[in-house]
Amino acid sequence: MIGPNNVILIPILAGILAYFLGKVVKPAREGLTLGSVIAVCYLVFRMPFDKVISYSYSFKLPYAFGSLSFGTNALTSFFAILIALSYLFIAFTAFALVKDKDYHDTFYLFFNIVAGSLLGIVYSRDLMSFFIFWEMMTWSSYFLVIMNAKNPRKTGLTYIVFNVAGAYAMLTAMFFVYAAAGSMQFDKVATAIALMPNTKVLFVSILFAIGFLVKMATMPLHVWAPDAYTESEDSFTGFFSGTLSKMGVYGFLLFFATIVGFANLKGISSIKDTPTVGYVIAWLGVITSIFATFRAIVQDEVKRLLAYSSIAQVGYIVTAMSLGTALGIAGGLYHAVMHTIMKLLLFITVAGVIYRTGKDRFSELGALITRMPLSFLAVLFGIIGLAGMPPFGGFASKWVIYMSLLKSHNYFLLVAMIVSSTAAFLYCYKLIYGIFLGHPSSPDLMEVKEVPAFLWVAQVPLMLALMVFGMLPGLLVPYISKAVAALGFNAAFNSTNMYTLSAALGGFNGFTVINVLGVIFVVVLIWYTLFFPKSKKLHRLDIYYAAETPTEETPLHYGYGIGAELHRIPWVGASLRRHITTFYEKFAEQVNGIASVLKDILFNGDGQIYMLYAVLTLVAIIMFLGR
Repeated sequence: MIGPNNVILIPILAGILAYFLGKVVKPAREGLTLGSVIAVCYLVFRMPFDKVISYSYSFKLPYAFGSLSFGTNALTSFFAILIALSYLFIAFTAFALVKDKDYHDTFYLFFNIVAGSLLGIVYSRDLMSFFIFWEMMTWSSYFLVIMNAKNPRKTGLTYIVFNVAGAYAMLTAMFFVYAAAGSMQFDKVATAIALMPNTKVLFVSILFAIGFLVKMATMPLHVWAPDAYTESEDSFTGFFSGTLSKMGVYGFLLFFATIVGFANLKGISSIKDTPTVGYVIAWLGVITSIFATFRAIVQDEVKRLLAYSSIAQVGYIVTAMSLGTALGIAGGLYHAVMHTIMKLLLFITVAGVIYRTGKDRFSELGALITRMPLSFLAVLFGIIGLAGMPPFGGFASKWVIYMSLLKSHNYFLLVAMIVSSTAAFLYCYKLIYGIFLGHPSSPDLMEVKEVPAFLWVAQVPLMLALMVFGMLPGLLVPYISKAVAALGFNAAFNSTNMYTLSAALGGFNGFTVINVLGVIFVVVLIWYTLFFPKSKKLHRLDIYYAAETPTEETPLHYGYGIGAELHRIPWVGASLRRHITTFYEKFAEQVNGIASVLKDILFNGDGQIYMLYAVLTLVAIIMFLGR
């Protein structure tokens, strides 16, 4: 059997070959990517889900670090499957939308490297491998962010500064634990952390948390995400939002549940039987959800609305995981799956809309329901999932999260999360109304065609997945339970079949729910058909306003302004007028000022000063080697 250490290399090598061979034979880019996708999906699904397997490369790194180690267990398999399926759907999206772009070859190079890096992260079994692939993910995704950005300097710089800062916070923590463990292997590091003083454990935990919270775009470390999601290549954004953000989720669970240990953190300090660090992060998650939700509502750019929506939805996952309970982690994993499905579906569909219309703002769209009916259904399925409404899978995942908060007696967290989830209805409605309903903002929209057929390969399975997981919510339970067990927790669910989802405080039958809703729909439809007169078909301009008859040139698409009234609500309006970027900009000004002073003192063009630096560096090297 091909081990995970080799599966990682397949997309990386495919990307490099696609770049160079594609310059000679253009179809090689798609061909090699498709071959890589098929191979990765086959090998990932072929690996035993919950079997612990370890692999190591035979060559040795310098004695201080040992070999690069890789392996599988239920948790890695869980995330590897998410990565493989996302890789598949985004590849088909790219086949349709990237073929005419100037950066065709570069896209496939970095897209494939990102996919291989994500697999490298989840299959790593030592800190060195983990960090190498984390950095590969950061830098390869950076090029996909700036590839088609309107303001690549600002967007790219913000993205790379925050993500590199997070990565090096993690690296600092890694060297701390290496000093105690004398090894980079996960098992030895976990043993060493268990013997560390509480202050060091807390310090290391905070550093790791910074790295993962940056990737999950948790406030106040979220500043990079709105621009990066909005301006990244349209075909890639679904992978970016739906899958790359889950590396923060994976890393958080790996380090806090297995390496550092929630029990170890709880022994240092706890609130409501939750580690204090976890309790603080849980509140950061729910605050992120609330404020990102309100920011999503007021956006005019379609992708920026989805960007803030992603930040809010991942905030739910952060809150659930941070409780450090079996049910909380199960809820986080369940919602991670649903969020991946929903964001892939929505970003892929929006990419198709932008491709067909050339417009990316709600104020420029409207009335596309008759021109793009499949895309309308895809967005309808997606927003029902985002809103956490039955009968789709988003309801099941949010239900588990709510149960985890109830069981752990975190009632204020629950109320805050319900506020965020309820407010999300506004941006969900705006998303579908602004693009598909109302009146078109220009006559050209009435000539638009449905998205390319390649996108259907992604849209239809993702829509079916949302429906199936809503109808059969217990279908994911065995896999989530095994992933939770791999983290050292007991069973979180009481479900006995795939139709039910049951936990400590209750349960529901998804099949019954969807049938009840179906019956209600049919009854209402029959009622209106029998007792109400048939509607008359009117031309879209057969209306009057202010005693005037509109023409084709009259702008009538006003629904995109949903959310403007939020500015009137005192505390909401204040949060929308102020932004954390102001703080970072002031901080950057201070750093630039200090850097300018140091530059004038240390790098003033004096050759003798530079010679002194060289001598001091040489002395330091000799002293280090002498040790």
